[in-house]
Amino acid sequence: MKGGEQSADTVRRELFEETGIEIDPGEIHDVYVQGGSRHIDHLYVVRLEGEPKPRPTKRGEISDAGWYHPHSLPPLQPEAYEALQKLSR
Repeated sequence: MKGGEQSADTVRRELFEETGIEIDPGEIHDVYVQGGSRHIDHLYVVRLEGEPKPRPTKRGEISDAGWYHPHSLPPLQPEAYEALQKLSR
């Protein structure tokens, strides 16, 4: 997050910068505080029309992007896996 930026603005900006996909994040769905650190994850659930083609930028932050069936996901960071588990319940 940039100084003074709200989390919805951050997710909108970051997703567009990294994939070229524009979204309206709407309301925050959940917040996860990672124990022992000052890291906080904000979770938004967004519904997209169709399957927009992600275009990873050349800035080196992500190497690939795509759409996956929930049972065929590539390896995830632990907090992403935990968030998906909570959403599936």
